[in-house]
Amino acid sequence: MATSTNPRGRMDATDRKILLALQAEGRITNAELAQRVGLSPPSVLERVKKLERAGVIRGYVALLEPALVGMRCFTYVEVSLARHGNEAVQRFVRLITRMDEVLECHHITGEADCLLKIATRDIPAYEELIRVEPRCRLGRRQGLGLLSRWSRRRHPPVSGPSGKIARGVRRLRRAPQRVERIEDRHQHQRAHGLRALVHRPGDR
Repeated sequence: MATSTNPRGRMDATDRKILLALQAEGRITNAELAQRVGLSPPSVLERVKKLERAGVIRGYVALLEPALVGMRCFTYVEVSLARHGNEAVQRFVRLITRMDEVLECHHITGEADCLLKIATRDIPAYEELIRVEPRCRLGRRQGLGLLSRWSRRRHPPVSGPSGKIARGVRRLRRAPQRVERIEDRHQHQRAHGLRALVHRPGDR
């Protein structure tokens, strides 16, 4: 009876099947998960617990529809810091981590220093949010508004040792991956407003 992962701590094919099933349906019961991957419920439960302890499974969440909770304006913002000392960077990080509207912040290559993903109810709310800029001494900021979403993948692919995507993904999902296109009812308004979202040093 297979009850453990690879002795070296690496994921095997069964672990990847478990991850694919949990990504597709996080509320699946242990009994159903065991049936899908072809193991006994105790064996599957042990594997899931090991994946959780190893940090592979970070948690289980509910995915909300942003528009239905009032978040209709999404903006990707490239930010360049005027100063790159440790104190300036830490001040910027502390500021954005206190903002619930900042969903993601990535340190990136290229001309900008980081890329933010911001969610607000509308463009005026976004403009109000970015008035905190003077406290961070930003050198340059450019906002790219999201007009519509043509595709969304909620979870990363699970690859095997060779880097190939694990087989069985289509069998483990009850429904095929949806390609979502959510049209923006205020597309013209946002497109017009975005022309004012490119700021240079000294702009307020």
